[in-house]
Order: sequence, then structure tokens, then C-alpha cells
Amino acid sequence: MPIDVQNIDWQNTNLQFSIGIHPLFIENADEQLKIVSQCLSHSQVKFIGEIGLDKRFENLNEQQNVFERQMQLAEDFKKPVIVHCVRAINEVLAIAKNFPSVKLIFHGFRGKPQLAKQILNAGYFLSFGEKSLLSADTISFVPQNKIFVETDESEISIEEIYRKIAEIKGISVHELCDAVKENIVKFA
Repeated sequence: MPIDVQNIDWQNTNLQFSIGIHPLFIENADEQLKIVSQCLSHSQVKFIGEIGLDKRFENLNEQQNVFERQMQLAEDFKKPVIVHCVRAINEVLAIAKNFPSVKLIFHGFRGKPQLAKQILNAGYFLSFGEKSLLSADTISFVPQNKIFVETDESEISIEEIYRKIAEIKGISVHELCDAVKENIVKFA
């Protein structure tokens, strides 16, 4: 949910944030990148994201430029990244290769196991939500130490998503929760 980060009382907030320029909203990128950079110095900002590439739109070169600049910020500030990737996995992985210290979570993953394997082999994590539940073969393939769970664009609760993913993986909800907690610690 977008908020006006310039008006946050950073000294008196207990909230934690992710900040970044989504590939669909890269107008005025220079100005936005200055704001992102300023916010990254605050300890409450835990991630950069959701950032990435989306081939449904024609400004891919501009998206790549903004993504690369944000990946550089992630490296500079030692922040992990939440990746938005639509039909651009090869491009995202090629850019990410230039920033080997940056940890990535591919959010809302709905791809096939072969695509998941490509991402996992590069050392990254996958996050699954309600729309991902249709990709049971992929969910069952992904090891527990590389999985996250989310509610983005969801009509059902996070508890229900956990329950369904645990069922697909053939483990208890408690085991899945423990695995995700461990992944958060490794990732952050």
C-alpha cells in the first residue's frame, strides 16, 4: 500500500517498510529514486520492493534502467529486494547477476517448476500467494528453505494460504510457519 514516505515521523514509528519504484510507476524516476535513497537510511525500511520488470508494458528499457539503479541501492544499503517479474525472468536474472550480494524474493510466483528451478539455482527465494495455489506442482517442488507466503491480491486470509500451501507440500501448517520464519531470519 503506497504511503507518503516524506511525511513519516521516522523517530516515532514502530512500523516496518518496504520501499521501491514498481515498474508500472517509473515516471519521474530520478525524483522518486532520491526519495527511495533517503528512506533507505532508516532502520524501519527492511526491503526494497516491489521492483522489477513487466513485459506487459512497452517501456522495458526504461524499466531496466530504474531496476538496475534500485538494485545498486539495494547493494549500497545492504537491503534485500522483493521482485516483481512478469515475462521477464531472463532479463531480471541477468541484471541481478551484476549484484551478487543482493538477496531476492520473487513475489507472487506462478511459474512452472522449470522456471522455479532457474530462480532457485541462482540462489533466490520464491513467495506464493492465493493466485500461486494453481501452481501446485511448483509449490510442491520448492524446498522449504526457499519459500515465503504472501497475501498480495488475495481474497482469502494468510492463514488459509498457509493451510493450502502446507497441504500441497504435505507438511503441517506449523512446519511451514517455522520454515518461513527461518527464511525471514536468513533473508533479512
